[in-house]
Amino acid sequence: MKKLSLLLLVLLNACQQNTNTVAQTENTQSLTNEEFADWTAKEIQKAMQENDIPAVAVGIIRDGEIIYKDGFGTFTRESDENVTSNTIFQIASISKMFTGLVVSHLIEEGKLELNREINFYLKDILTERAKKTFKGITLQQLMQHQAGIPNYACTVYGKAKADGFSWDGGYSEEELIKDINSIELDFEPGTRVDYSNSGYNIAGYICEKVTGMEYEELVKKYVTFGREMPNTIKQLSEDQKRNIAMAYPPDDPKRMTGYSYWGKATPATGLFSNVDDLMVLMQDHLEAYREFLKDSTMSPMILTDRKSLDTMLMNEDPDIIYGLGLMKWPLLKGDRYQHDGDADGYTLFYSFTPELNTGKVLLTSSGGGWILNLEEKIEAKLTNTKFIETLTASQIVKLVNEKGIAGLQEELSKLDEEADREKLLDPYTLNVAGYELIKSDKLPQAIEVFKLGTELYPEEANLFDSLGESYKMNGQTEPALESYRKALEINPEYGNAENASKIIVELQNK
Repeated sequence: MKKLSLLLLVLLNACQQNTNTVAQTENTQSLTNEEFADWTAKEIQKAMQENDIPAVAVGIIRDGEIIYKDGFGTFTRESDENVTSNTIFQIASISKMFTGLVVSHLIEEGKLELNREINFYLKDILTERAKKTFKGITLQQLMQHQAGIPNYACTVYGKAKADGFSWDGGYSEEELIKDINSIELDFEPGTRVDYSNSGYNIAGYICEKVTGMEYEELVKKYVTFGREMPNTIKQLSEDQKRNIAMAYPPDDPKRMTGYSYWGKATPATGLFSNVDDLMVLMQDHLEAYREFLKDSTMSPMILTDRKSLDTMLMNEDPDIIYGLGLMKWPLLKGDRYQHDGDADGYTLFYSFTPELNTGKVLLTSSGGGWILNLEEKIEAKLTNTKFIETLTASQIVKLVNEKGIAGLQEELSKLDEEADREKLLDPYTLNVAGYELIKSDKLPQAIEVFKLGTELYPEEANLFDSLGESYKMNGQTEPALESYRKALEINPEYGNAENASKIIVELQNK
């Protein structure tokens, strides 16, 4: 089964949709471009109304041509300025794709080498301790999230969060250098893949070091120059400030957080753009990848299929290979290339499938599970494939409250394929739903949800841990012990493993 990225799994908890049954769509009949545009507009408007979303913008490519782009809603909840395809959004982690494009061009020019150690590029700013820490780490490992550098090693993220993410503090070179020299690795480089924003900030800084140019200048030179992309920038002009959709976090959707200036953290998360600009780039991406598929023609636009890149899979996404700021996601009908992004409200998708010559951009100012379902629904229609809507935590809770665990089992019985059943109920969302039931004083129902989760996902240690905790809360010592032991048997190093071991001792000594 195709697993969802960690970012997308986290988003599922925020959705507040009204339906609670399986949405299953077979897209066997192709629509005309006009019909597709009408269908897309209706689906977006429906999702926005159901979830009280202030702003969405979308762009669609079919047969290599932009067939539809539009905007919906307003810049803010109080504004009467309508969103269009030209409205600017902060694009969060899609910034990494731009960093990958810069790195790719610098490799072509001979200024960077993927297999060279990052110590070579950073030697004049590293302490002796840091040189030892980074010894053996290559630029390739940095770009493919295999370097062991903690996700939020750069203190900019803590500062931004403390200020509510509407942050104008920037992140200076001095702060970045200090943080780089303070890094302690999470794991031995090259042994696994763990997503790291800080790794991409370091990669962006390396690009600046080898060229003597600022990151924004590099993006202009290697990505936006020669393309009609005037709104893909690091810092907004006064006119652009009047043309941006402001962010609202999904866990507090009435609170406007706005946008942030990230300074030296821009390579991982700080660029701005819009549908108009991203559609131009996507057409070039499709053309380059289709040429590559035809005769292996390499260009700086190819960020995933270089021979030197490791094919190690992402830990939380067993089907996804991470290249230079772009993920390769195998599908039944060709490979999907994509990056998504989330920045405390801004949630965005950039994806294309060269074999089908299709692509889409979807941007919103207030994310949540609703946009994951909307994105996958549009993708299914675009590629003529089946769509199974993932039940959100709130939908699961509502269904269990109305029909008991039998309600979930009834929904599962409507699906024939195991992959479809797993798509309907993913492990993260089941876990969230269980804890929501506990908060609502529905402990017996929570136990049933966790039990169902362990039956569907017998290799998910965290679900067994949650089941153990719920049994413990219910005074059921033996089932609690059995569940905690099973969690440790599956994965002795899962997130709560140390605490689970202590709880086992505590329960045994009762």
